[in-house]
Amino acid sequence: STQSTWGAPRINGRLAWALMESPSFLVPLVMLLLLCLSVPRGRDGEGDECPCWQHVAACPSHRKAGLLLLLFLVHYFNRSILYPLRMPRATTPMPVSTCSMAFAFCCFNGFLQAGHLLLTLKKGCAEPASLSPLVEGTFAIGTAMWTVGFLLNVQADGILRKLRADGQSHGGRPPLSTPPPPHQPSDCPRYGIPRGGLFEYVSGANYLAEILEWSGFALASWSLPALAFAVFTFCNTAPRAHAHHQWYLRKFEDYPRARKAIIPH
Repeated sequence: STQSTWGAPRINGRLAWALMESPSFLVPLVMLLLLCLSVPRGRDGEGDECPCWQHVAACPSHRKAGLLLLLFLVHYFNRSILYPLRMPRATTPMPVSTCSMAFAFCCFNGFLQAGHLLLTLKKGCAEPASLSPLVEGTFAIGTAMWTVGFLLNVQADGILRKLRADGQSHGGRPPLSTPPPPHQPSDCPRYGIPRGGLFEYVSGANYLAEILEWSGFALASWSLPALAFAVFTFCNTAPRAHAHHQWYLRKFEDYPRARKAIIPH
């Protein structure tokens, strides 16, 4: 449902989040299904037809691209489906303009990232039986970085969600962990200090985890589209983390002074 609050049309926060993130999951998934349907079925050693996934398993570069696409889909399955379902019902409504711009970006980025990886899958495999040590090393390190970043991201989301739930369980409105929107009325929700995990070191723990995720993805992919996404993620989240950190310092007298904005040290 949409509403006009604080001077701008807004949409239910949970619905908005699902809508704006869903293209990054659905666009690559549809592109992958279309590719599998369009690839001619090969034949195994006994003359039987081979499904699409066996073509991927037979080639090192195809396996790499396939795993990277899987990581991308896992992240956005969590972001577009699981995360909105776990959001509290009292989530602040989102401006329609913000949701629309995010939706457009996710359409473009989903197409860009999936298109690059699926182009690798579509090409024939004319490579040796294994990747070079350098490629294998950057892929392994990048994948590990993505995994750690994803887990820390989920942990940070859980801490923020619990903070809001605790506020509700005590009979009050949920204490948000981020600064209020502009022109928010005086009856705005209470606010709390997130603690635990990366929040013990930085105010933007969820942002730092996101940067780690997509930096690892770029390293593992070693491609311009993935690097562009990682740079965009940093440019988008780092200023927000800094602004939130400054707001925390002004809002809470007891806010941990040793805690940084987004870089732990």
